[in-house]
Amino acid sequence: MTLRGQYTARRFPESAMIHLIIESSSESEETVSREVISTCNSLRKILEALCLREENGAVKPEAAVSSISASHIHVASKDPNANNSTKDPKDRPLVHNATITFYAVFCDFNEMHKFM
Repeated sequence: MTLRGQYTARRFPESAMIHLIIESSSESEETVSREVISTCNSLRKILEALCLREENGAVKPEAAVSSISASHIHVASKDPNANNSTKDPKDRPLVHNATITFYAVFCDFNEMHKFM
């Protein structure tokens, strides 16, 4: 639906938001960061192809995706030796976990179904 007056506003008739969490765990902080960023970039490319835009940057009414957003990467480390209840003196390396949260608003449910 397009409303006209002093300005033009577009409202997509129906929409659904997908919420994806991209996560990786490993003993290498660099590896988990690289894997999560690579997956996020691949996902963004797929979704941007569905988010058709006009020359001025506005989303076209026929676009399957109206908006895409991703959080900053969050990297945390866990020391597996910290909660060692057996008092076993094993020296295990840190486990790193990287996460990015990704959102996309679909206005074409058929395209959303294909995507998922």
